Formats: sequence, C-alpha cells, structure tokens
Amino acid sequence: MRAKEKQRLTVIKSVVSGVTYAKKSALASGNVEAEKAAEEDASVVSVIRKAIKTREDSVSTYTAAGRADLAETEKAEVALLRQYLPTPYTSEELAQAVDDAITSVGASTIKDMGRVMREVKLDEARLDRKALSDAVKARLSRSS
Repeated sequence: MRAKEKQRLTVIKSVVSGVTYAKKSALASGNVEAEKAAEEDASVVSVIRKAIKTREDSVSTYTAAGRADLAETEKAEVALLRQYLPTPYTSEELAQAVDDAITSVGASTIKDMGRVMREVKLDEARLDRKALSDAVKARLSRSS
C-alpha cells in the first residue's frame, strides 16, 4: 500500500475485518471445523459478496436521498471489491452443469428443482446461486 491508495486500503481492511469476525464467531461457538473454514476461499468470497451487497444497498439509499457524492464513493468500492472475486461461471458452463444434473436426477418438472440444485457440483467460490437457480428454473420449465 505504498501507493497511498487510501480507498483501496480501506476496502481491503474491511474485508480482512470481516474474515477475522467470521473466524472469531466460529471460535466462540466452539466449532473447530467452522473456524478453519472461515479462512478458506469460499468463506472469504462470501465475505466479499456480503460487502458488495451492503455497498450496493448503500448506493441505492444514497441515490434516493440525493447524495450522489456518497453513492459514487460506494460504487467505486464495489468496483474495487469485484476485482477480488473469482471469475463467475459463464451461462454455457451453468447450462451444461444443470443439464448434467437434470439427467443424473431424472428431473422433469419444476417440483424437482431442489434435487437438481443439490446435484449441481460446482466451485462455490465461483458460483452465483441466483444465476444457477434461474438456469434450473428455465431448463425445467422448458422441459415440462
């Protein structure tokens, strides 16, 4: 951080703080596995996604309140946080995984959505659950 990028430093510190908080919460609950999991990639990505969601909510609040300056600051922080997320799966990769899961489960209706969602085995750090849910719904509603 010799470049004196104050905003980037603040964002990174908030992510580190979030990871530390997750680890301490797991430690306080006495769950050793959860404590170790708090430092894994998927957990860190979860902290980053939560920070992005919080900042996006702040952007909408600031915009509604007429505070464009604060909204721009939050948008810049969201852009910085997105740099630390892994590349998400493409729609083609999701579609292929969904098709494979539907085939293995033998799903045919939207009622089988839960089984299909559980069957999809993709890297949690790269997986956008909403995109997966939308892909499963679209594929199952097409087939019925």
